Amino acid sequence: MKKIGLSIFLGFLFLCHSSFGTFSSTSHAVTSYTKEQIENFIREVYAGSAESLFFKPNTTRLQLTTDFLQRVHIVKDARYQATKHILLSSFALVTDYNPSLKRDVVIDPSTFNPLKYDFDWFSKSRKVICVDNSDYVIIIEARNY
Repeated sequence: MKKIGLSIFLGFLFLCHSSFGTFSSTSHAVTSYTKEQIENFIREVYAGSAESLFFKPNTTRLQLTTDFLQRVHIVKDARYQATKHILLSSFALVTDYNPSLKRDVVIDPSTFNPLKYDFDWFSKSRKVICVDNSDYVIIIEARNY
């Protein structure tokens, strides 16, 4: 009887663990950006103001931006499309410093610039954003501090 109870308990633990997985084994995710990519993303969005806002000494903006980008993951997983998550098209572009920014027509996870969109950088909960008409999902992990 104890073996049956233990088997049921272990099976339950396995199911719980597998249901909380972030990415499936077939998902393709960008898990981090290089310093060069981060700098290029900043310059694309903030244009001529990038130097004074991010790259001068004693500014914390670069550190906060890097932290945000390290919490962004782009995943190709069709399972998310069947759920009700917010669409990327519902987010405004951040055009305050560069009015010529355009929405991405096709998403390439290695070059997608999350800074272009008005995402909540300081959310205390995980956000899942479906990319319109694709199997890509943008996952922004919660800020833990």
